[in-house]
Amino acid sequence: MTKGTSKHGRLEDFIALAQQGKKVGVEITLRKQSVKWQAPPGEAGDLFDGIMNAYLLIADWAFKYGRKIYKISKVYMFAPDNESPSEARANRKIANARLKMDYDRIKAARIPFESKAF
Repeated sequence: MTKGTSKHGRLEDFIALAQQGKKVGVEITLRKQSVKWQAPPGEAGDLFDGIMNAYLLIADWAFKYGRKIYKISKVYMFAPDNESPSEARANRKIANARLKMDYDRIKAARIPFESKAF
């Protein structure tokens, strides 16, 4: 994002800083990432051949503290990509509920942000 970007930290670290009165900002980007998942030997059974196409619903959090930006990626859903439309809606609903829990924590720490949904 900018010069001085770092990759480390947890949401809790930035919530704690904000609760101490430090100035913390955040930008959130949501994305869907395709992945291949391979079951451990003997665990696939009759369901599939051991390799499954799936996706992750991920929030990329970019916290600004001082002159640095700290990037954190958090997975909110892992699901097979061959799910039905109703299963996809249910999975998005679950991911958004999980994301809202983090939004509530960020809001309680008084870190300004723009709310988004998957």
